[in-house]
Amino acid sequence: MDADDGSTRPRRSSAVGVPPSGAPVAAAVVTAGETRVLVGRSQKCTFGRGDENDLRIGQADVQLSRKAGSIVGVSDGALIRNLSRTQSIRYQALGGPEMWMAPGMVVGTMPFELVRLELFGKYGAVYAVEIDARGLLGGRRGRPVRSGLEPIGEEPPTLRQSTDGLTVYKPSRVPTGRELVYLAALCEPILTQPGGRPRSYRQIAERAGAKNPDTVRTTLDRLRNRLSNEGIPGLRSMDEAPRNEDSTYYVEALARWAIDSRTVDEERVFELFGPPA
Repeated sequence: MDADDGSTRPRRSSAVGVPPSGAPVAAAVVTAGETRVLVGRSQKCTFGRGDENDLRIGQADVQLSRKAGSIVGVSDGALIRNLSRTQSIRYQALGGPEMWMAPGMVVGTMPFELVRLELFGKYGAVYAVEIDARGLLGGRRGRPVRSGLEPIGEEPPTLRQSTDGLTVYKPSRVPTGRELVYLAALCEPILTQPGGRPRSYRQIAERAGAKNPDTVRTTLDRLRNRLSNEGIPGLRSMDEAPRNEDSTYYVEALARWAIDSRTVDEERVFELFGPPA
């Protein structure tokens, strides 16, 4: 990675903001745990649990993709690509927006200087990748914000690695017919409308012909608890959602899992509900 052969790979830094000999002067500092690399213009670094990555995170956590994402230096910041087929990444810009990067999505740091990426592993483990793009913006380089987060939990028996090296979720119990219909109704606006939001329990009941919103809530509660027991993050908390039929406390996380895992897609929605109105 430190070869002077015109390679576009980044260089490791011995100190935050201090480039090693021969490193590009204009570079973003990318940090994961105790490892950091300098990414200059037209250079790329990858991150994930595989040994082939420049930044290795969660090596023992099979919930993470072997190659989760990449960061490419450009003239005014960095471009971040989600390389996973099944896992979303949370994007947080200091002084800017927070969003979910779906699989395959590309987002830039511009115009923000500091960006934090969060990847979610088994049993609530959170892994942070932090980008200090000031070196590419022409400003002074400084320390990226330190996360202080460490992986926790044990490996669930229901997660397996696919033959192509990417992480695929294989639940011991797939959604039942009723659960699948409710999931499809939940995700339909996201899959068919620009900027669509997941439906509430009441809206799911109306779309799927359920008896009442409580029936939908009970069914999806059972599903999310089962998935949470199998290591899927973000579906359960110590504090349960308030008993409000239109609560969306866990709805977005459940919809994100259904779409990212390809349990629900546009074809499934079409099969169950027909073409969008």
